[in-house]
Amino acid sequence: MNKKLLTTYTIIAFIFLYLPITVLIVFSFNKDKISSSWSGFTLDWYYKLFQNTDLLNSLQTSIFIAIFSSLIGSGNITLADFSGLSSRVSVYSSNDDYSGAFMTNPMIPTEFTRVTHGDVNIGRHVIIGSGSIILPNVTLEEGVAIGALSLVKKNCTAFGIYLGSPAKRISERKRDLLELEKAFLKKEI
Repeated sequence: MNKKLLTTYTIIAFIFLYLPITVLIVFSFNKDKISSSWSGFTLDWYYKLFQNTDLLNSLQTSIFIAIFSSLIGSGNITLADFSGLSSRVSVYSSNDDYSGAFMTNPMIPTEFTRVTHGDVNIGRHVIIGSGSIILPNVTLEEGVAIGALSLVKKNCTAFGIYLGSPAKRISERKRDLLELEKAFLKKEI
């Protein structure tokens, strides 16, 4: 393979890898919550991010988001201390209307779609198993455990173990980890 062809392939590969990241970064400064159209420059989203003391404190303590997980949508997604997302977990704070009454595509103007937005709150000591999906307007209270490949459409109450599609409470989770947290925090200080 000659050098010119190798250089061309390398440039195409870099464009393929870095163009989506560049678009994401540029649209993170968009005034509009919907990224399909540019409505002006703003730093508001970053201001809100750095004003979220719960998020900043959690990042200092311990939040784990495994590889290939995604947090997507226009609603707020909050992860509290000691929460963890296993690989391939998807957390959505926005959702299309799938009824057929509206179009579904992020590139379609908003007057033809019905996208709902809702906050997702993931409490302290929540663990979400691999491949699970969390939909908008869901709160996972403290200590909730979500089994792998579960679909969570409704709130989950504290220290419950949930499994399935849709997720259902199947058991109670032990609370021993609260005492372990105290010991861990003493050791950290």
